[in-house]
Amino acid sequence: MRTARLLATLKLAALPLALPGQLEFNASASFELSGGGDKSHYYYNEIHEDYRGWRAGLAQANLMARWPLASGWQLQGRLLLERDQGQRPEQLSLPQFNLEWAPKKSAVRFTLGRFLYPFGAFNGRQLPAERTFIARPLAYSYYVNISEKAGFFPGMGDQAKIKADGETQWGSTLLYYGGYAAGLKAHWEICPRKAWLDAAVVNGAPTAGPRPGGPLKWGFASRLSAQPDFWWKQGLSLAYGTFMERTGINAGLEGLNAFRQALIGTDCQFSFGYFELSGELIAATYRVPRYQPEEGNFVPGAVHLKAISGYADIKYSLPFLGGAYLAYRIGGMRFGKIPGEGEQWDNNLRRHSLAAGYRVNSFLLVQATGSVQQVEDKAWSRHQQAFRLMVTAFY
Repeated sequence: MRTARLLATLKLAALPLALPGQLEFNASASFELSGGGDKSHYYYNEIHEDYRGWRAGLAQANLMARWPLASGWQLQGRLLLERDQGQRPEQLSLPQFNLEWAPKKSAVRFTLGRFLYPFGAFNGRQLPAERTFIARPLAYSYYVNISEKAGFFPGMGDQAKIKADGETQWGSTLLYYGGYAAGLKAHWEICPRKAWLDAAVVNGAPTAGPRPGGPLKWGFASRLSAQPDFWWKQGLSLAYGTFMERTGINAGLEGLNAFRQALIGTDCQFSFGYFELSGELIAATYRVPRYQPEEGNFVPGAVHLKAISGYADIKYSLPFLGGAYLAYRIGGMRFGKIPGEGEQWDNNLRRHSLAAGYRVNSFLLVQATGSVQQVEDKAWSRHQQAFRLMVTAFY
């Protein structure tokens, strides 16, 4: 399997040589040294439990292509080889592949296929070279007690290990970490260089990944972004959709599309001299079935759950060393109470992170990130620290 994937990667990498000269492509490869605390877990801090000790190797490789076609039309794609849930770099995917149409003398362009999910600021930073911190914010990386197959139940994965399709259910992130969705998107430049609107019909709620499974999921996402002044950027995002997948564990549930997720978020960025302050705040609501691990069935009806997540970054670009920076991030998640029970449906947490980076030249970037996180009422709290050092080459 690994050999087949490698051969497929090499064939696709050589594709630009066989296509007309109009094709434009870029590539990047990121190598990482990492280590985590004795309770690290991929679903909580992106360090897989089998690789908590120091390890070094390829973290991900990307091949991006853009092929202009007829006037106003172009194809775009991204081939990605990355670690499978923080383990080995064996996961090969095509997260982006779309056809874009930009009519002449029009402020609107359309995209059909797989494209960046139009919600929040972070989704636009898919490549390591575009990020200040190596780790993703909590909303995109920390798994909460809601599964696309088993619905909601407390202690998912950590205390109650329930399997569906042979996999232990660890829940899901508020937003799918990959940052892409399939569907149709419209981009409207409302005011040149000042305000933009992205709106899309997509294949599921923000939490839904690209995994197949009936019934057909649907969703809507949009982001209004503005730049009132050169030092200030602001965004407002909305998303809504279905996320449950049909599998044996929920075979008795009817109308899976009745269970839905909604998000509203705002993001901002302020620049002052060598300093940059940015952040994002996201509120989530769910209508989800409740599973009873002890009885092996679902409670009739649905429960309504709420959560909020956010982070704030401060970045300082070193004036005496061009291309170098230092940064600090504080992030957190808080969860509402289970209706009628008075207990929170997951454990509040916060994470502190420090980062440093240096762009050595136009094609080489070195980054380091260290983090600690505290989870309320968890025995393993304060044992999920992580350190990651990444070198990215790109062109």
